[in-house]
Amino acid sequence: MPDGQDLIPKGLRAEALSIRRGRVDISVAPVARSAQCPVCGRPSRRGHSSYSRKIADLPWHGAPVVFRAQVRRFFCDEPSCERGIFCERLPEVAAHARKTDRLETALLAIVTELGGRAGARLAFELGLLLGRDALLSRAKCAAPADAGKVRVLGVDDFAFRRGARYGTILVDLERHRVADLLPERSQESLVVWLGRHPGVETAARDRSNIYREALAKGAPTRRKSPTAGTCCTTSRWCWKSYCYRKVPRCARRPHRRQRPKTGATTPSVRGPSCRTVPGTTTAR
Repeated sequence: MPDGQDLIPKGLRAEALSIRRGRVDISVAPVARSAQCPVCGRPSRRGHSSYSRKIADLPWHGAPVVFRAQVRRFFCDEPSCERGIFCERLPEVAAHARKTDRLETALLAIVTELGGRAGARLAFELGLLLGRDALLSRAKCAAPADAGKVRVLGVDDFAFRRGARYGTILVDLERHRVADLLPERSQESLVVWLGRHPGVETAARDRSNIYREALAKGAPTRRKSPTAGTCCTTSRWCWKSYCYRKVPRCARRPHRRQRPKTGATTPSVRGPSCRTVPGTTTAR
């Protein structure tokens, strides 16, 4: 069972706690007496001033938590350093950030799995007051996840713009997820990628000569399988799921009008000027 100090980020100590209107405010202060300059790295104890900073953290039982830290400014004693005054860096908090690293990690995991709308609803139930636009911005700015070791690789092409520009999608067929996206459909880019990932043992591709020759150059000892239908179907499914997770608006498909069935007759509607007078014939 963790004690109260384990709930505070390491390197900070709690000085006061108050609960107001369903929100937990905790006054914290750095434990270290000195700080390192972010430019030259020299430690300094000569203080300049301080200012207050509010940092959001993971909620406690659905109640938002806010750290109120008193951040200090120091003089840099290095004569050659270009920064004479610097602010100390708080542990587990990025520079100029208003949220802790563990809160940012939790928000990124929510938006990656659920998207914008569903992620915002779950965040509200957990006590995280954040809109869908803020969640989606984190997904767009997040660094791509490391593909790790890919043993069974699927290679196929996709269109940035049909008939104009094409790229290459690489799928990890064991994990059923996108391993990487190449900006062009060429042998050179695929050979370079295979050189950076020597763990590929089996490769499935379509029947294009570009990928056949690229796999022969970049992975001559690997097992190649020209399974066009399986590779295309798998890469298409992985590509759609990847787009739906990263950009949820891609899942909103436009409504298609239903076409009349073949052989069905549609009733002709004639206006008042098309009425026939008895005893006359209508010109066809």
